[in-house]
Amino acid sequence: MEATVLRFLGFLGAELLFVVASAAIVMSVGLLVMKSGVIRGRYLLINALLSTIVLMLFLTFFLWILTGEGYAWFFLGILAVSIVLMGVVELVWLVFGEHNVPWAERAIWHAHELEALYPYIYKPVQYAAIVVLLIYPVYIGYLYFGEAFGSPEWHGVVLRATLIMFIGTGYLVSLPGAIYVMVNRNIAEGTRSRIFINQLMHSVVVLMVASFFVWTLDPNAEKVPLLGKFIAFTPIVLYTTVGYVVLFLVIPYVVGHYRYKGWKSELDTVGTKLVEDLQTKIRSPLIDKAEAALVQTSNDIELHLLAQTRERSYVLAHDAASGKDVDNPVFHLAAEKSIVRDPRFVLTKYLTDLREQVDDIRTALEDAANEEDKQKLLKGFDDAIAKATPAHPPEKSGKPWLLAAITAVVVAITNPILTALGKNMASVFGIPLG
Repeated sequence: MEATVLRFLGFLGAELLFVVASAAIVMSVGLLVMKSGVIRGRYLLINALLSTIVLMLFLTFFLWILTGEGYAWFFLGILAVSIVLMGVVELVWLVFGEHNVPWAERAIWHAHELEALYPYIYKPVQYAAIVVLLIYPVYIGYLYFGEAFGSPEWHGVVLRATLIMFIGTGYLVSLPGAIYVMVNRNIAEGTRSRIFINQLMHSVVVLMVASFFVWTLDPNAEKVPLLGKFIAFTPIVLYTTVGYVVLFLVIPYVVGHYRYKGWKSELDTVGTKLVEDLQTKIRSPLIDKAEAALVQTSNDIELHLLAQTRERSYVLAHDAASGKDVDNPVFHLAAEKSIVRDPRFVLTKYLTDLREQVDDIRTALEDAANEEDKQKLLKGFDDAIAKATPAHPPEKSGKPWLLAAITAVVVAITNPILTALGKNMASVFGIPLG
């Protein structure tokens, strides 16, 4: 095979087609949402499946154009393994975990929140992905028309560069948003656990790609006895698998778990303290003292609600949910569903209702004929606010034991599979890739 300009132009066209296909997959979620008017978890699952198919398809396509060798059946097998592993993770959670939570809405909204509120985090990663996308064809072209083309190392060079391009333009771009969602203190445990499962499912493909890259650097493996047989093993793949899962899944989940727990307790204390202080004062036999307490409570609630309007993420979610200052209907729907379970909005609704009750009782006291009637009104008000609590939507616990078990099983299963596939890849390519 010769290094022709026409073949290289075909490669450039293939890369452009890859960019278009990737953008179309991202847009597909928005189109599905706009067509149905709701955000469904399966839309993100379809997105993940299509992303995996496109990745393997273009990995095969790039290698065929640049090396003249077709590895379609090999990568088709890898695609099948990826889909099966992703399906197993999803199926286990559907059987044992809680799945009736708006996890897709929360994931979409908080990823958008990161982009809108923290561009200094999101933009550099986005620009880095564009740089990788531009450098990739330049690097390949330099080697293609140089001495590397046709050498024994050419297949390995092409594979390494292509994998770096895939990782740099896809997974690294989505990583800040994934971590931000997982550590977010406004996401309840059931929802966080479901998002964790979705990210664990995605990690199967990430680890598959990463293991390929590892094998292009170190195709040698040790044989380890297992149940009377031998399996190929390389510690680098194990370190990569465990390191990725711990750093980008487990640690963010644990951080988010404790942040939500402390934050929810803090917000609930705000409402509890207001009510307890008010109850103590309105039980006084002095009507004037009770009326002054009602005025003070109304002012305190107003100050708290005013403070909320100064928090950027709160304002962003409120405006998007109400349809204000948001052009994308997907973000409007995501925010609308998210605020229902956001502990800040739960407290806001509780305090707003409490303030209305306070204003109503103040009006009723002004219209009361005598002290006895006022005491009866205050007694009824006392009973009413004692029963009211912040109405957090029911949501089961995150079942951390189940998450730990699923994660351990995924790591245990994927590591030998990744190792075996990597070893087989070296055999299929027929060259030492290191």
